[in-house]
Amino acid sequence: MKRTTAVQAVLLTLFVSICVFLLVITINLNNTDQHVPEAIDGVIDFQGWSFSENGEVDLKGDWEFYWGQLLEPTAFQEEIQHRMIKVPLVWDHLDQKKGYATYRLLVNELPLNDIYGLKIMDLYSAYTIWIDGEKVLSTGTIGDSFETEKAQLYPQVITFTPTSEVTEIVLQISNFHFREGGIWYPPTLGISKQIHKDHTTQVAFDYSVFVSLLLIGLIHIILYINRRKDKESLWFGLFCLAISLRSIAVGEMILMDWFPEAPLEVITKFSYFWYFLTGPFVLLFLYNMYKKETSLFITKVISIIGYLFASTVLFLPASIYTNFQLVYNIIIIVIVSYVFYVLIKAMMKKRRGAFFMFLCFLFFSYTIINDILVVHYLYYGKQLTAFGLLVFVFSQSYVSFSKLARTFREVEEVREELKKVNETLDEKIIARTEQLERSQQKLLDMNEQLSKLSYSDGLTQVANRRLFDQTLMDQWKLHEETQQPISLLLLDVDFFKGYNDKYGHLAGDDCLRNVALTLNQLFSEEHQLVARYGGEEFAIILSGVAKEEAILLAEFCKENILNQKILHSESPISPFVTASIGVATMIPHVRQGEQELVQKADEALYLAKAHGRDKVMACS
Repeated sequence: MKRTTAVQAVLLTLFVSICVFLLVITINLNNTDQHVPEAIDGVIDFQGWSFSENGEVDLKGDWEFYWGQLLEPTAFQEEIQHRMIKVPLVWDHLDQKKGYATYRLLVNELPLNDIYGLKIMDLYSAYTIWIDGEKVLSTGTIGDSFETEKAQLYPQVITFTPTSEVTEIVLQISNFHFREGGIWYPPTLGISKQIHKDHTTQVAFDYSVFVSLLLIGLIHIILYINRRKDKESLWFGLFCLAISLRSIAVGEMILMDWFPEAPLEVITKFSYFWYFLTGPFVLLFLYNMYKKETSLFITKVISIIGYLFASTVLFLPASIYTNFQLVYNIIIIVIVSYVFYVLIKAMMKKRRGAFFMFLCFLFFSYTIINDILVVHYLYYGKQLTAFGLLVFVFSQSYVSFSKLARTFREVEEVREELKKVNETLDEKIIARTEQLERSQQKLLDMNEQLSKLSYSDGLTQVANRRLFDQTLMDQWKLHEETQQPISLLLLDVDFFKGYNDKYGHLAGDDCLRNVALTLNQLFSEEHQLVARYGGEEFAIILSGVAKEEAILLAEFCKENILNQKILHSESPISPFVTASIGVATMIPHVRQGEQELVQKADEALYLAKAHGRDKVMACS
């Protein structure tokens, strides 16, 4: 009987693995649009294309390619022999992993009256960009050798206005530090507002994934500290922390927002170290969750392999250990298949929560395979493992809270039994009852503390983004019925990056705390909410406040921040810390959403910055 069950589990595992792989391939092969402009012979034509209606465009296709040459735009006044190269394409496909080159693309038919944005993602390991002969961006230092190159990687957005019907993009790249150079993701072109909005949305998503997984990981580790018997909480918490920390070093690389001068070698080590630890962590979690269905030998072997891979990150340069990724990705696929095998066996034995975990892990495995395909350039797209883990986390949370619910039910049953025999209880049983009630109260207090933690910003102690979004949505729905105005202030600390660079991040944290304290003192009414919106930005919800009053409050707020007299020698407009504030007021309507209010406030903030900062601007 046991052998039959094992054979069935193996066959079902193979079937599920093949289905997941085919699903990923099918989705990504069908994710192409034949009508989107594409570069041909070094030219991309946007005649008839509307960015406002059709959206931004990835600059894929044939670019002019000058291998072994670092050419500036003036060099193209004369005819230079070149070849064409597909973008995106890494140099490994050209049998050239290390070296330097120049790319050139001509963009036709861009309307001259619009402001455009160009989103740059992964270009290894250093690059410089010219648009219409003007150098607009340089990341790292391009070199012709390992010694002369300074590697750096940071997704950025360039804003430009076309000066003629033909826009020239010249891109110099060198790579001597990473395993493969070239353009991993094609630059994305679109209207400036589109590009910046998409960039902001993706950064916000990455932050939410990071914070969510970090909190969930810490909660499970705290649960283990308080109950050492549940080792699955420890390993699941470490697994969440590993994915959470890796998520800030990939995609939009929000780690670079905190450490903009960090070398590429450090960022790469950070990403790969946590990635190599995910395999051991997930297997150790699985073993402690389903010991009867999991092999201790397989768990130990794969864990040792994962630790060895992680150790190479600590002692070897990126140009060496990054080459191990293909081997480790194969191991990850083996781990995914083995997890399927264990969960299928657990389902067949009707283990509690196994079916729900299986469904969530099915989606998680899709995101893992998606990332493997992205990393090995079989197609280009977003890395989704962190998001997939969120779904998988829900399954584990469901199982954990089911255990907690059973505990509460057992406590209630014990209390009912104790009531029936209340007259015959001795002092020992009474003490036991009181102990159970204290334990129950501790659990309730812990839940209340965790709830408060999830709605408060850890640095400034004001409301976090999650509470802000929920409050704004609730207030919007309320004012739809009352037809009272609702105002929103978006506040940005001026030249905060310069403040951090001058005084250090600890002083920057103190600055944000002082600003948050000032805001809390100014806006302490019941109908007002101060929240940290992101980075050095704060948001203030003013329910029932009209536009004129909101502007006066914003001016008063701006002056109070200036009056704190926080020294800021790097500010070009004031010796003290100042703030720019955007004001938006709307009367909610059923056809509108609260995000329109946020967008208007953001536009007003942009105007305040554009008019010299230390300003209050309201949307028209």
